Amino acid sequence: MGKYRWKLPILCIILFVCVRYFVYRQADLNTEVPASPHGGKAEIVTTINYSAQISDNSKIMHNVTLIRELNGQQPKINTVVPVLPQGGKVDIVSNSNSSVHSSDTSKMKHNGTLSIAIKGRLGNQMFQYASIIGLADMMNFTQIVIDGGQDLLSSFQLSDKRVNFTRISTKWRTINELLCCAFDKRLTQYNNTEDVHVNGYLVSTKYFHNIEKHIKNEFKFVPRILTEAKIIKNDIAKQFYVTGVNYTYIGVHVRRGDFLKKSNIEVGHFTVTKEFITRALQMCTKMFGNDTIFVFSSNGMDWVKYNFNNDTNLKIAFLEGNPAAVDMAVLSLCDHSIVSTGSYGWWAAWLAGGTTIISKQQAINESFLDKQFVYSEYFPPKWVILD
Repeated sequence: MGKYRWKLPILCIILFVCVRYFVYRQADLNTEVPASPHGGKAEIVTTINYSAQISDNSKIMHNVTLIRELNGQQPKINTVVPVLPQGGKVDIVSNSNSSVHSSDTSKMKHNGTLSIAIKGRLGNQMFQYASIIGLADMMNFTQIVIDGGQDLLSSFQLSDKRVNFTRISTKWRTINELLCCAFDKRLTQYNNTEDVHVNGYLVSTKYFHNIEKHIKNEFKFVPRILTEAKIIKNDIAKQFYVTGVNYTYIGVHVRRGDFLKKSNIEVGHFTVTKEFITRALQMCTKMFGNDTIFVFSSNGMDWVKYNFNNDTNLKIAFLEGNPAAVDMAVLSLCDHSIVSTGSYGWWAAWLAGGTTIISKQQAINESFLDKQFVYSEYFPPKWVILD
């Protein structure tokens, strides 16, 4: 018995190791997150839940949890692999636990609106549309409301996405222009977080001179009108047997009609004389030669024909019986322009480009209307101003 005494401790040690191994093996399969010490935080790094199909009728779930004690640190990422459905695939989704401080919606800036109620006919409407867009561009307004403007909508392919044609709220702040035919700098100094309603005609190139290309794109005539205008211009060429010949077309607009009404004369509306038109025709002939066709448009065509129809030295065509937008489209297809007074002829010339000869006098001297004009802000810089 004495010779086996040394083997007994060895057997005890082997038995102890086996028991400890069995205990630790069980601990691996059932690990719990211990309570964190005072002031410390336990971070769960990764939790994996997966099921392995052992047979058609049984599954086992194996949960492995690795934990780590951190002092004063927040958990960063929890990656979760969901339990697999039979025959399914695992999508691993990572979720950030960092807190996001969202801004208080009550403190968010209001996106303001700039608005105008359209008045007048086609020429006036074009000034108001172009100018309100120009003002919005200067002050970075992204919302424009226009009340009215049916002539605009039926004539042009308007496409500015900031513009909404609808009714204007009576709650919006209203600002009146100081002069109808001048640039009012006050209108450029409002905050784009306000709702501002502008009341006026806004007749000045300075409102939109920085975005002329955009405005010309807005004032593209609708296909129906443009097609009709091209047909008319082609018919004029046939009238003078110049089809295919490189002739120069001069659009001439003479404003009379409503400007001859007593009420408009009292306000100061002015009609140019025969002498002005004659001088302008002669100037164009000198500038562009005899291969020139003058295309007249007027709301006083009887007066125009009486004074210019018998001039055999000039090729003159008369636009009659067409809607206002069609006549303007024809004039815009001309190479150069002669303009008397009024916003309609102004826009026809502006759209045509080229050389424009315009009457220096736009209103009766010292009248109410004359005092509304700042002429340096009405005439584009390159236009020829004729006394």
